Amino acid sequence: MDSKLVNILLLSFAFFTIFFAFRSATSLQKKILQAANTKEHTFKNSGIISLGIFYCVFAATCWFVPHLVAVVGPRWALIFGTFTYLIFIIHYVQPFEWLLYALNVTLGVGSAITYIAQGNYIARNSDALTATRNSGIFITCQQGSNLISAILIFFEYANVETFEDTDRYIIISVLAVICLIGLMMVIFLRSPPNNQSIERSKNSCASVFIAIKLNILLLLERDMLLLTVIFIYSGVVQSFYSGTYGPAMVFTKELNAESGEAYFMGAICKACGGLLGALFFAILGNASVRWGRDLFIYLAGAFHLAAFVLIYLDIPDASTFGATHESSVIKPPNLYLAITCTFLYGLGASFYTVHIYSILACAFVAGSTPGFAIYKFFQCLACALAYLYSRHASLYIQMGILIVLLIAAVACFAFVERRRKETGVRGAEPAN
Repeated sequence: MDSKLVNILLLSFAFFTIFFAFRSATSLQKKILQAANTKEHTFKNSGIISLGIFYCVFAATCWFVPHLVAVVGPRWALIFGTFTYLIFIIHYVQPFEWLLYALNVTLGVGSAITYIAQGNYIARNSDALTATRNSGIFITCQQGSNLISAILIFFEYANVETFEDTDRYIIISVLAVICLIGLMMVIFLRSPPNNQSIERSKNSCASVFIAIKLNILLLLERDMLLLTVIFIYSGVVQSFYSGTYGPAMVFTKELNAESGEAYFMGAICKACGGLLGALFFAILGNASVRWGRDLFIYLAGAFHLAAFVLIYLDIPDASTFGATHESSVIKPPNLYLAITCTFLYGLGASFYTVHIYSILACAFVAGSTPGFAIYKFFQCLACALAYLYSRHASLYIQMGILIVLLIAAVACFAFVERRRKETGVRGAEPAN
């Protein structure tokens, strides 16, 4: 086992524990805040407001993170980013509304640093033959943490309406310790290969603006502009499944599921699909080298298109606006078909996420940090905008938007991949 693979495995296991703790804590956020409601501290609409703060800060920070990563290195950037996750989990011990909003600012900054530094660390430990495998290993651990978290929440807390103070202290303390273990693993990460020809930066104010200028120049290149379509799609579809489709299953009373049961079962199946897809590339990463990334992007598009068709057949249009007893084409709506759609989403999402990581780590290896910054900026911005219009658009209108974006995203990614294979283009070399 070579040292680069060891680095990838340690990074993956570290964030397996961190994301498990964080996902579990945020999944329980609504119940925790309900228990903390008092006359002095109310949390009405706090989830929506905090989410808006998080995405705005995340998107804005993406333009400055590449310079930070270049100065301090991905390892130290990951340590700082992970620390914000730990602090956010700890605050649930005694939540306050003002603190929730303030920590969403720091979490937005920390998440931007974390995701972009992860991408840079994977890129520096990968080459053309191992980029897909390494991306698959990392996404597998990420999806595995989501799956275990979803199963735990479903079987232990799905029917719990609220928490006593003692229960909250115990749960959050355990999750904080788990996150701390992940942070310690990040601290012991070995620095990636010292490839100064890839990333060079000076620690000065002027260099920050130079780095932003270089990010914009990379964005204006044809291949990166085309890839922004799939970045945007990834954000919109993420918002759809977490903010629209999950609640729509709960609101569709004809599914005959207990309160929240459909949502949690869907979360488990979505994580199963994501884990299965990522695991395939972790084991058979050379399949992308042999057949090309475009083939698997076509498959991802087919999985998502099939999910949209099944949703249209099974879930009523009005389910986005509240509880309804209406039916769609299938009468009555079928719970297992609805859950199957979440599996298809998770499977397709893992396919395109692995290959977005792979193409940025391989084809754009020289500009990996700004490349991941551009990816996360557009994904985060699209997700935030999708949350806004989802409050006013029906289910079918949202799916129409998604289908148009899906077709455009698959076509643009395939064009970039085919051009790369035909011309041997390896992305923009940085001017820094």
